[in-house]
Amino acid sequence: MLAGARSCAAAPRSQHRTGLPPRLSSQRPARRRALRATDGAATGADAADEDAASSLAVERARALAAAASAAERATRLEARAEALRAHALACVGEGDESAARGALEVKARVARAAVASRRRSTANAALAAKLAEAAGVAAAAAAEERRRRGRGVD
Repeated sequence: MLAGARSCAAAPRSQHRTGLPPRLSSQRPARRRALRATDGAATGADAADEDAASSLAVERARALAAAASAAERATRLEARAEALRAHALACVGEGDESAARGALEVKARVARAAVASRRRSTANAALAAKLAEAAGVAAAAAAEERRRRGRGVD
């Protein structure tokens, strides 16, 4: 047996045939909550601008959380793929080519899932950046509207 290689009999356990945990049906996207302006002096347009900025900030936070979660998942999947590669190498060293082939097939599926998760992480991070920019524009519009109303200009 190769130094540092595991025995072919001690195959890594998986929760699902792909090595990924099954998606729970109770995992659903959180419902959006509309945030209301509590300032009694705010007008309808002013409150709408503040609501837009607040809801964009909430969506940005959710996008960042999704990006972090996808990045963590991708890291776990990449580690799993490496463990499967090492297991396949150990199986080849022991002469169990069918077990090695099976481990490499699972590794390929896990690697594809890791790439998809990395892609989701990148997309969510880009979305968060765009939402931050949009929230800044909405907040500036709300501030400009308050400034104009303060001077009596309509």
